[in-house]
Amino acid sequence: RQKLIGKNIFTLDLSRLKKQIEQEAGDSECVAIERKLPAELRVSLRKRIAVAQVKFLRFHLVDGSGVLMPGASDVAFEGLPVIQGLAYTLQKANAKYYSLEEARKAIILIQEKKNLASLKEYTLLKITLAKQKTSTFILSENFLMKDLSKNVLAKAQVEVKFDPLKPVETIRVLGLLLSKRKLAAFSQGENKDSLGGIEYIDLTNTNTPIVLEKKAKDASR
Repeated sequence: RQKLIGKNIFTLDLSRLKKQIEQEAGDSECVAIERKLPAELRVSLRKRIAVAQVKFLRFHLVDGSGVLMPGASDVAFEGLPVIQGLAYTLQKANAKYYSLEEARKAIILIQEKKNLASLKEYTLLKITLAKQKTSTFILSENFLMKDLSKNVLAKAQVEVKFDPLKPVETIRVLGLLLSKRKLAAFSQGENKDSLGGIEYIDLTNTNTPIVLEKKAKDASR
């Protein structure tokens, strides 16, 4: 505010001012700046909320826009999915630049999963974006934190192959698949989790999803 006292509000570059505000208030996003006659500016800020973490040399929190938040950790932040495979460049002291477009694909996947009721009992642990290989994410049962034995970890997690260009379709088809699987088990009088018998799920083509069972080793469509 001190920097703006005495300035003509109509000569200020609001886009540049927005960036300066966000740089100085790293935990907030500048949503809007409005000119108010005769000589006032109204700045609207919104606190950044971490929705995931990206792994470079260290773990960095990232908000819903894909922007890195201040601070980094040598160990993963608990309770947030890890996004891997993003290329970045280290410039100056703490300024890291990476492809927001790539990050947003993963963030849309995370947010879509969070909003889908049929996937509430599952957790996204890790998303790996690959340029040359198939991108994947690790899905787990929510009861994972109650029992961290290796046996439970193996049964409660499954790898899902997907197309990063179709995050919304991927999550919706996944929700439908797991709902049908759970309903089928219930109708047969079985009380088992949805992921226990799955080797992996291939959703790279959402029109022909594939579920590979661990026992039968046969792909069922």
